[in-house]
Amino acid sequence: MKTFNKSLLALITASSLLSANTLAHDHDAPKHKYWVGGSVLKFNADSDRPNDMNFYDEGLGLGLEAGIFINNKWSARIDMMKTESELYDLAPVDDIKANHVALDVLYALDENGTYAFTGLRHTNPLYDMEEDYRSVGLGLGKYWEINEVVDFVTEIATHHDFSNDADDFTLKLGFVMKFGATAPTMQDSDGDGVMDAVDKCLSTPRGTSVDSMGCANDSDNDGVLNSLDKCPNSARNAKVDAMGCALQDDDMDGITNRADKCPNTPKGDKVNTSGCSMMTQKEFSVDLEALFANNSSVVANPDDAKYAEFAEFMKRYTNAKGVIEGHTSAVGDADYNLMLSEKRAIAVKNLLIEKYGVDASRISAVGYGETRLKDTANTAAAHKVNRRIEGRVTAKVQVKM
Repeated sequence: MKTFNKSLLALITASSLLSANTLAHDHDAPKHKYWVGGSVLKFNADSDRPNDMNFYDEGLGLGLEAGIFINNKWSARIDMMKTESELYDLAPVDDIKANHVALDVLYALDENGTYAFTGLRHTNPLYDMEEDYRSVGLGLGKYWEINEVVDFVTEIATHHDFSNDADDFTLKLGFVMKFGATAPTMQDSDGDGVMDAVDKCLSTPRGTSVDSMGCANDSDNDGVLNSLDKCPNSARNAKVDAMGCALQDDDMDGITNRADKCPNTPKGDKVNTSGCSMMTQKEFSVDLEALFANNSSVVANPDDAKYAEFAEFMKRYTNAKGVIEGHTSAVGDADYNLMLSEKRAIAVKNLLIEKYGVDASRISAVGYGETRLKDTANTAAAHKVNRRIEGRVTAKVQVKM
């Protein structure tokens, strides 16, 4: 009996150490803490095992067990069985009965109830001529779920008796009932203090200060985390640099001073990436028209405001160049009309230069004679509108968008 107690103590110590180790490495909580169960088993002893009278054969047994779930993978149990084994040959004794106590460690192989187990078993034959012996068991089993607390169990195992170099075989059928439901484990995968169930940022770097949703803190909402922000109180909506400090923009055009090539852009201007007003090209023009008397190149009314307007436009847009075109009616000789049209154009050109101050290099005169009639009818009214000059000056100007 002392030997049995020592074996039992050693087995309990080994199981405790294994339980502590697995608890330290696996934090998943099972649905229940404990279980109890009952079973029937088929026992087949090694026929080569010697005894004083005979050889063991097969038998049946009943068992009771109690266990504890360590985590979702590991569990441990104590299993107590009573077996009755036949003897191979006739003997002066009845079939041998024995009590067995086993301590096993179980490991879940999948989520469907399949498990492997190993452990130590102490066997005490209830026959004075037989000595106690110990064996190491190794087996496979499966829990067949009936409901949330009751499972049907099937198990097969072999047990090796090292002292007699013998192997026994058992087949077990039974039921277990689980109890002691555990509270759900609250997970915090990134260790930021915010449980995964409410954590909106599940991969926050360790040590980062987070808000109530588990995301890195940015107190002034400038896009730079507090841990990096050198200016943690930046004004709302202020543009900041990588250190969280406001970027200066004196003309408030959206381009910081550091990148602004035009630091004094008028307020409201559209600007490019360099901070300069965005420009587009527009074309402006002014037209001039004057009529002449028959067979004359004299300007009828040199003080007419239209000449001043034409000249003013040319002075305003200094890159613009103008042209004066002379025309005649279809009456008379064509060569003569060509010469007369040139004289009319030159007369207006000279008026603009001499009276209104237009730069002579920016204005030209050309005659077209009777080749570009405004009215082709052979009437007095048509001849009148054809005796004319036409002028046009066009300027291309860059304007703000």
